[in-house]
Amino acid sequence: MRKETKIEVGKKIRSIIDSHKGLFFFEYGKMSVQESLELRRAIRKHSTSGIRIVKNTFVKKAIGDDFPTFPVDCLKGPTGMAYSDKEFIEVAKTLLEFSKTSGKINIKAGYVEGKKMDLPQIEALSKLPGREVLLGQLGGTMASPMRSFLTNLRAPLQNFGLLLNQLKSKKEE
Repeated sequence: MRKETKIEVGKKIRSIIDSHKGLFFFEYGKMSVQESLELRRAIRKHSTSGIRIVKNTFVKKAIGDDFPTFPVDCLKGPTGMAYSDKEFIEVAKTLLEFSKTSGKINIKAGYVEGKKMDLPQIEALSKLPGREVLLGQLGGTMASPMRSFLTNLRAPLQNFGLLLNQLKSKKEE
């Protein structure tokens, strides 16, 4: 590989590391071409996600000394890198599911929002609900006090209306 090409690949890897919140490294040595295509499709379903097979020395040179908590120790053997900006929880779920169903990849480590993660931490992360679900839960939690307040404001009027209906039915008898 020519030096210019190596520099370009290093810059691409660095831009991926800089622009994505979640990175997951896995060993892919046992996968067939069809299985790798399935994994790529599953990862790319998520809008800001992707997958790349990386050369370990390129990743080490791309990070330099800028990321002290980066999981450099996992960069041994054939390494794949799955990445995502917003949907890294879904990417972690997809990788773990693929790892369990096919048994062809081994997740080595993760680097999520500047923190190194090992396999148990990635499994715990994957058990969290997705971003959309969390935003929905937050919105529901924030709306609950307002909904209760409105219900309490309407209660006297509803009670007064029920009282008038009961009074009307009693007089009609």
